[in-house]
Amino acid sequence: MQQELLLNIIPFNPPAGKQTFAFYKQKQEGYFPVFKDDLQGLLDDKFTPLELLELQKLYTDFQPAKDGAIELDIDLSVSTRFANHYYRYLIRNYFEGIADIMHENFTSETEVWFHNPDRSTAKYKVYNQFTIKVQFGRVSDKPELVLSYDGTTKVFAKPVSEIYNFNTNLYNWIVCNGVIYKWKYRPAEVINQPQNCYPILSNELKPHLEIAFDVPDLKNRYPKYLGFLQDFYSKYLNNDAFRSIIPITDEGFYKPKADQFRVINSTSNDLLYAGGKTGKEPKKDFKSKGPLSVT
Repeated sequence: MQQELLLNIIPFNPPAGKQTFAFYKQKQEGYFPVFKDDLQGLLDDKFTPLELLELQKLYTDFQPAKDGAIELDIDLSVSTRFANHYYRYLIRNYFEGIADIMHENFTSETEVWFHNPDRSTAKYKVYNQFTIKVQFGRVSDKPELVLSYDGTTKVFAKPVSEIYNFNTNLYNWIVCNGVIYKWKYRPAEVINQPQNCYPILSNELKPHLEIAFDVPDLKNRYPKYLGFLQDFYSKYLNNDAFRSIIPITDEGFYKPKADQFRVINSTSNDLLYAGGKTGKEPKKDFKSKGPLSVT
């Protein structure tokens, strides 16, 4: 029986040739930092060796050049580290006004959350979480959009302004106007609008707000996750608007070719015990076979 695999990867075609991008030495509101190593080889004729040594990063808003700009002609298929910054910018711009909540996670990738009314209650709203990132030639010979479904998160239905006599040190993350903030480090404009700040329900927080813990679902997750990914692709990616910024292939999720399959050797999970004996279940085998003695 021939095996058919489907990966949560969608290849796309990078722009042909070079594009011009404008960079600035000083950080400004709404500008994105780009480390000089992400522009390796492109700055040599723009700075002296001493200036390059002292330079840590530049800033860009990915818009046409303004006064004081340092313009660089960049091939996105070659300068992939910078290309990652650019594609993240395009993805975030596209989902503004589409996703209910957006968040940049700890690896700087884009999370988009969508309200799931079927699972929400009067006490909390449930959101389906997805992460979108770009990688380069990991599976195909093109840049690749990677879409993952990250499960669900609950957000309390009342804002913090309506939660009285509560230890606010228990708050960790909050949602304010569709953006996620760390409670402890929320900016002044968020502090000044508690009526728009809703706590994300961590396991530590749930008992204090009389929310039951989630019951683990031990069923096979693949069919459910596949359905969420295919639905996301149909609604938000498989259209002219998204392809105008990131031209994903018409085939959708990638199906590896037979010569890309890798078969794991049946002995790869063997553990070695005393006397050269092998086994795969240490909980049982350790008692009957004894530990391997290494001298």
